[in-house]
Amino acid sequence: GGITEETTVMNVPCMTLRDNTERPETIELGTNELLGVNPKAIGPAMDNLFTGNWKNLVHNHEVRWPYVFVSGYLDGLQIFNLQNPEDPTTAGFYDTYIGPPNPVRAAMFNGAFGVDVRNADGLIVVSDMSTGLWTFRMEGFQGWNGEHWGVPDISSAQKWDQSLISRPISQ
Repeated sequence: GGITEETTVMNVPCMTLRDNTERPETIELGTNELLGVNPKAIGPAMDNLFTGNWKNLVHNHEVRWPYVFVSGYLDGLQIFNLQNPEDPTTAGFYDTYIGPPNPVRAAMFNGAFGVDVRNADGLIVVSDMSTGLWTFRMEGFQGWNGEHWGVPDISSAQKWDQSLISRPISQ
């Protein structure tokens, strides 16, 4: 098959730089975007490709300022940089589930179910109910310490049993 068929089977976004396609079902399924022949259409399409569009249910968020790590089921792992809250950017993403719908549970529950970030070294851990446990490293992110940002250095899974460091209350 052609590239539009292959990307559809693999659930990978595809952009077609033509006015038509011999595989219109790929457009209907949402895995292929028909851009036409104008080269100026590529830039905005690439911007959309690298920005989460949240077609599916979002499950967990972990904030390690300035990053937000999101497990978004069929949208996979999404990482956003909120250093400039008026202009958030996508720092990274990975789709953990590219298979067919799982008949055992609702299709929306395939994919990235949970996410946690290990503060000590920045290891990103994602659970996927269909494909298992995934671990990632993000270039330039070697860990996180909340004390550097004026917040407790704890998370739902780390240092939760340690007492907080008392800080002066600002007036």
